[in-house]
Amino acid sequence: RVYMLLVSLAAGCLLATSALQRSPPARRRCSRSRLPTLQVNSDSRATQEYFDFLLGKTEIEPTEDQPSVIVGGGKIGEMLREFGERRGFEDVVLGRGEAIPSGHPGPVYLAVPAAELDAAIELCPEEKRDDLVFLSDGQLEPLFQRHGLYGPCQASLWLALMRRGGKPVDGRVTDLSGTTDGLS
Repeated sequence: RVYMLLVSLAAGCLLATSALQRSPPARRRCSRSRLPTLQVNSDSRATQEYFDFLLGKTEIEPTEDQPSVIVGGGKIGEMLREFGERRGFEDVVLGRGEAIPSGHPGPVYLAVPAAELDAAIELCPEEKRDDLVFLSDGQLEPLFQRHGLYGPCQASLWLALMRRGGKPVDGRVTDLSGTTDGLS
């Protein structure tokens, strides 16, 4: 007898089907909270700019570290504030519903859940929108399109913070769903 095993990864859940078997296909159920959120970008301009930089066609002007605005006082926001404090900076930390100051010279780190990004962008003056740095996971391109943002900075944080003020731990993939230690 010949048995063929087809394995595919569909929406983060492992599905296995045995051909030439009389029993129905076996399925492993997984909860919604364990499904990975994938990032897809259809705007190729950012990729082209990066390739131009790698090939030496364009130069990026180096910048100096400076005080920043941090939207969100959770574990990530507090970590960023502590990093700035160690360097002697007085970062501005804002909570929900607080407007981003237009005269502040540094970057604006959005350390809020993806569901709160629309409100944070609405509270950002037009002249500061180029300074936004997105720290949220998930599909951000539709958000950028809704708000007319091109080329905002995005940071992929591959770390875990167990508690506020705790030491960040490098993230590691622990299973096929893509969850990381401490974040699952």
